[in-house]
Amino acid sequence: MTRFVWQKPRSKKLTAIVLFLAVLLTVLFYRRPIAIKSIEHFITPQGLYLTCLDFAFDWKLNINVKQACIVSDLVSIEVREAMWQPWSNVLSIQDVKIKHFELLSTDNNLDNESSNARQQEALNFPDPFPTLSIVSLKIESFELLQP
Repeated sequence: MTRFVWQKPRSKKLTAIVLFLAVLLTVLFYRRPIAIKSIEHFITPQGLYLTCLDFAFDWKLNINVKQACIVSDLVSIEVREAMWQPWSNVLSIQDVKIKHFELLSTDNNLDNESSNARQQEALNFPDPFPTLSIVSLKIESFELLQP
């Protein structure tokens, strides 16, 4: 028993490596909840909500998204089978479904004014915006049915 008490203390480097591996394994194990909460932190102020997210990493650190769903009062977006390759900055998506919901007539006048103001603003995409490839795009909207 006294033998363990008088042993030489472990080095700080070994302790740091063990701590780093423990944190890394914890993050890998809880990657989905961490990703969902992180994304929700940024999209909730815009009135968007993440309802489903299923993703994985491969050995090249590409992000393979099996399904992602984003919902707001006006639109529902579902993305299936997407892959982002961060090193070449390419985003390939197999299927995107967008459903635009009709506004109530009482809210229509208020939202038309705000949507017109938003449409006149320039889109500020990030500088290294990925090359985008979409195989199937389905849009359902009441606006497309009106002349």
